[in-house]
Amino acid sequence: MYVLYFWFIIGNITRPKPCNNTRLRNKSKLGDLLAQARVEWPNGECRYFVPIDEFEKLVTFDAILTELEFCRSDVSENDENVSKEFVETVFRSCRKLFAILDFIGKANSIRDFLKEGIRDEHLPFLLHSTKNKNGAFRLFSETRDSKEAFDCTENWDRVSVETLFKDQWSFLAPVFKRTLDTDGAPVIEHYVLHSNSVLPFVDDMEHSDQRHEGGFSTVWEVKIHPAHHTLLLGRESKVG
Repeated sequence: MYVLYFWFIIGNITRPKPCNNTRLRNKSKLGDLLAQARVEWPNGECRYFVPIDEFEKLVTFDAILTELEFCRSDVSENDENVSKEFVETVFRSCRKLFAILDFIGKANSIRDFLKEGIRDEHLPFLLHSTKNKNGAFRLFSETRDSKEAFDCTENWDRVSVETLFKDQWSFLAPVFKRTLDTDGAPVIEHYVLHSNSVLPFVDDMEHSDQRHEGGFSTVWEVKIHPAHHTLLLGRESKVG
């Protein structure tokens, strides 16, 4: 678990180039675009985050509709139709979850998650101590009223479950926000993050001569992806 404190921000932040390491996603155009939009951090460790501004541009109502209609070509003709009302539900309540499922080639599974009442608010998913009938760990959420394992992944194999668990973190990089106290003064809070969280950094001075050690802490400058903070004075938030 990370406990992250912000002390100061120095200078302007330049926008990084997206990661060029693409991966095939069973003909999923959205999956490929999300893969191309990822930024690797830390460099060379094969861990990525999808910048929130890229996510907002790519995971639209129309993109979700297109992906779900594509999924229907590979399932039974008796599968329910992709209605606009259903797409609206996905877009409003489980947009990130849908993107994660689409990214791992299981977009149509969004129906099973929705039937079980699982939404974006329940991310991240964690590995349960029990296993399903295929020997794969079940998933659960600490933010759900019930801490029981999900039923919707009961038929998933081990690779699918572990891929979902691993790839979800690319879509869950935090957005650091500046708030106001009761007197209207700006406050930068500390954040408690999961140990698997991918921090949306684009530069890090930890191993440089700009690292400073004191009696109670060690501090250094980092640069945060511009879409993942509203910490600079006078900057308006453009993300939800």
